[in-house]
Amino acid sequence: MAPARRLPPVVSEGYEKKGEFISLGSLEKAYVTGPKETGRAIVVVYDVIGYSSQTIQGADILAWSANAQVIVPDLLQGDFADHSWIPPDTPEKLQRWQRWYAERGDPLTYLEPLASVAAALRNGGAQKIGLCDAFMKALESKPFAAKNDRKRYDTMHHGWAAARGDLNDEQNLKEFQDVYGRIATFIDKIFDQK
Repeated sequence: MAPARRLPPVVSEGYEKKGEFISLGSLEKAYVTGPKETGRAIVVVYDVIGYSSQTIQGADILAWSANAQVIVPDLLQGDFADHSWIPPDTPEKLQRWQRWYAERGDPLTYLEPLASVAAALRNGGAQKIGLCDAFMKALESKPFAAKNDRKRYDTMHHGWAAARGDLNDEQNLKEFQDVYGRIATFIDKIFDQK
């Protein structure tokens, strides 16, 4: 596995975004950060809780460290799961979670909006587009798995590198820095291939 690269300092509280929200493709809202002129674009899919300072900071880190434009499209169009539902440990939370998931949980519904974002990026000059999402389990069984850089973070809970991350927690902060450094290193390797 590739070592994680050095990143700009991670801000635990009060992070100020570097990019901006714009409309892109068929979506009314997408967070965009980083240089457009490099021809490199990374599309980051946020978790079900939506935009968070951790996700925005992660996008800014990838833009800086991979010298790429990073886009976080609002695939859920503002209809996010509520952080208070997790874990769904009461009947009320479980009912709310199940109702939301039944309406918004099919990943196939997001293929068309993602394709529209990719088309808009290509029309805007992006020559290489990467997708960053948490499909590690699905990728481990594929024939191309050996070409991927994978690392399991067994001590971390779901969402630790996104909306549910606690960057005031020393271990969470350390792993947050590690995963974004690894992603940037891997993206560089992929984008630099002929």
